Amino acid sequence: MKKPIDREKREADLKVRLKLFTTNVTTYAYAAMGASFIEPYIKGLGFKTASYVGMVLALVLHVIAWYVAPHGEKP
Repeated sequence: MKKPIDREKREADLKVRLKLFTTNVTTYAYAAMGASFIEPYIKGLGFKTASYVGMVLALVLHVIAWYVAPHGEKP
């Protein structure tokens, strides 16, 4: 026998999941951005292709987080 669907609980669960997703994506974006900027300075080398790829990845992750963020916030 199926349980009745509790719409409010599902919406609350979705908001919690979106908030966690936004937090994780933002954290990964800051990590990628930091690694892309810091590694060339620590090793004394210039920016290479991997650094630019990391920067672009970080920007994409930030855009995704900004897009999803309003849906995970409480009104």
